[in-house]
Parts: sequence; structure tokens; C-alpha cells
Amino acid sequence: KVPERMLSLVRRAEAVSYGITARLGRPATEAELAEELKCTVEDLAAAKRAIRPVYSVDAFAAASRTGQRQTPYSLVRCKQSRPDSFVLRGSLRDALEGVMEDTLSERERAILRMRVGMDDGSGRVKTLREIGERLQLNSRKVRTVEQSAYGKLRRCGSGVRDLEPYLEGLAED
Repeated sequence: KVPERMLSLVRRAEAVSYGITARLGRPATEAELAEELKCTVEDLAAAKRAIRPVYSVDAFAAASRTGQRQTPYSLVRCKQSRPDSFVLRGSLRDALEGVMEDTLSERERAILRMRVGMDDGSGRVKTLREIGERLQLNSRKVRTVEQSAYGKLRRCGSGVRDLEPYLEGLAED
């Protein structure tokens, strides 16, 4: 709640501002307003700060390109369906890295990381040709190593079972 004296000061400042603008042909400065109102510039600034409008978090924001009005929440909302899915995916990635570390060779890990987009943080899946060029292998050899790595992961029972809680959490999304 704003004290009445501050409300009164701001109302008088608005009226005086119109008068000065009409008289001088330009907007009034804070110093001119304060002098006319017989108060300090600091008092005037404090009164203006005290009665700043309050905006609701649910207030509508500017219309989007589609013409739909959006709330501030919808403008910053994460595209993932659950807020914790980002953390869950990170934990799954760490667990998967651990299983791969224990089961696969360095070459197999590198190929699988590139094939599923885990190699450079971009999330972009690489083609067999791209992987082959990077590792100086032909596409057939990359495919053979990839299939061998998937076979090893399928046979690695305990490590894959460690991933099940993560996969179940992601399936709920």
C-alpha cells in the first residue's frame, strides 16, 4: 500500500508536468518538477518508484506470430514435458557411458557415441560415412564395429539392467 502523500505528490507532479510542457514546449526535467512542487528530486523519485504499476505473472504478453496471446510463463517454458527429464536424461547418459566404458573398446564407444549424437554435445547423429572419414575407416567397417558393439551391449546383462530405472522414467514422459 502506498502512502497518500506519495500518491498526492505524483498526481501533482503529473499536473505540473503538463503545465511546464505547455509553457516551455518540451518535457519538464525532474529538477524543474521538484522546484515547482517544493520538494527534493529524491522525494519525487521515491514517490514515483512507490507507485510503479504492478504486473501480474499471468498477464498476457505480446501476440506471437500465430496471433495467439501468451503468458510470460509460456514464453520461457521448457519444451520438455517434465522439468526433471533434463536431469534424468543426463543421469541416463552418465550411466550409459559407464556401461560402455566397462564393456566396449575405445573405437566401439567412439562409433556408438557418434551414431547416437553423444560425441560432440550437438546431439546430431552422424552417418556411417562421416564416422568413417573421421576414424579413417570405410562405411562397411564402421557398420560392422557398430553391430559388434550393440551385440556386446545386449550380452552385457548386469550393466544394461542398471539402465532400466532411467528408461522407465523417460517412458513416462
